[in-house]
Amino acid sequence: MALTSETVKSPNVKSPNVKSPNFQRQLALATGMVGLVLLIVFESPNRTDRFNSFAYKLLAAVTAAAAFVWVDATVRHAQAATEKEIQDQVKQEIKDKINELNTELGKKLISLDGLEGKVALQKSVDQIKIDLLEALKKQSPIYIEPISTGKRFEEIKSELAELQKELKAAIQREREIRETEHNQRTASDQDLFQKLEAANRAKQNLSRQDLAKASLKGIDLQAAELRNSNFRETNLSQANLNSASLSKANLSKAQLSATKLNGADLTEADLSEANLAGAELEKANLNGASLFNAYLREANLDASKLRRADLSNAYLVQATFRKKADLSNAKLIGAKLLEAKLNEANLSKADLSKATLTEANLEGADLSEAHLNDAELDKANFSSARLVAANLSGANLSGADLSKADFSQANLSGANLRGASLKGTNFRGAKLSEADLSDVKLGDGKSDESSDVDFSEADLTGAKYDDYLKKYIDYQTKSRRPFGKG
Repeated sequence: MALTSETVKSPNVKSPNVKSPNFQRQLALATGMVGLVLLIVFESPNRTDRFNSFAYKLLAAVTAAAAFVWVDATVRHAQAATEKEIQDQVKQEIKDKINELNTELGKKLISLDGLEGKVALQKSVDQIKIDLLEALKKQSPIYIEPISTGKRFEEIKSELAELQKELKAAIQREREIRETEHNQRTASDQDLFQKLEAANRAKQNLSRQDLAKASLKGIDLQAAELRNSNFRETNLSQANLNSASLSKANLSKAQLSATKLNGADLTEADLSEANLAGAELEKANLNGASLFNAYLREANLDASKLRRADLSNAYLVQATFRKKADLSNAKLIGAKLLEAKLNEANLSKADLSKATLTEANLEGADLSEAHLNDAELDKANFSSARLVAANLSGANLSGADLSKADFSQANLSGANLRGASLKGTNFRGAKLSEADLSDVKLGDGKSDESSDVDFSEADLTGAKYDDYLKKYIDYQTKSRRPFGKG
């Protein structure tokens, strides 16, 4: 059970009905006036004389001052007590959810198969981080801001790290218990294993083989001809399939963790829901392949070809797509690409809508005409990336590095760019209506000349930004050149 914005709910604690310091002063003044009236009405036999008496004026002033101090102290105490109560309750709720998750996942260890258990548990550990951060973002600012930016947030991260250690230890125990069972092959599987390796050594064509559910862990089928073969739910983990021909093969739900597939031909292969954790796919051809809901954590896809491939909902946390990997026109809808390395990758016209690329590295990547609407791109590195005419409407780019990136003609309407770095960024002709540009960093912070951000012809209708950025934009609008330039 992953932690979500629905499971972490705002505590049912009522805040004091205090709007502002003015309210406190008005309440104090009213109390003082009541005290004054009471003194006049009940203490004075001669109201006129008493009212003009210096002693009673002084007493009235002291009463008003005392009332102000008392009300102010009471309100401050109530505020402090309420905020502490709220934070304590949030802390306990989060802790309870983490304990609940830990208990539930611990139970799964007993019932799940080894490799599948590892995948499920690792997904849950990573997902709790995503969901917790998302839940924190959506809570009321009265207590979430100090938690998300302060000590409590660090405590939460520490708890998650400890939870991950516990889960890894549990996974290791599970692996040790089940390793013998997983490595054992039936007599038929053992015979098949040997025959396949022998046939491959003899360079026989092994296309159209039905090898579904076979146990072939660690098999050596380098450069084998296996086109159109059926490997559905087959265990090929740690196998050597370098340079193998697997075009149009059925590898759905196959176990391919730590499998070597460098240079393999997987054109139009079905790898949906396959486990490719830590797999080596450098220079592999996956054009038109289906990797829907596949698990590719820490997989190496450097210099691979994934044109028109379907990676929707794929799990690609910390996967690498460097050396100009080609994902043009690929579908990555809802894919998880946290901390993925996509330096200089070709993602032109790719569909990454609703994908998560938090802290991903896309330096120098080509995302021209790509769809990134509603994507999570916070703290991602887009420096020198090309996003011409890309759709980033509703995307979260908070804290992202956008220095020298090209967003000309891009759609960033409703996007969150709070705290993003914009040194040398090109927004020429971009649509930034209703975008949040609060606290953006222009240049190196030392001089205007270091900024050189281009907002010319950009649509900033309803955009949110501070006075300095307004001055910056107004200057460009009038001069038609970057602020600070002669």
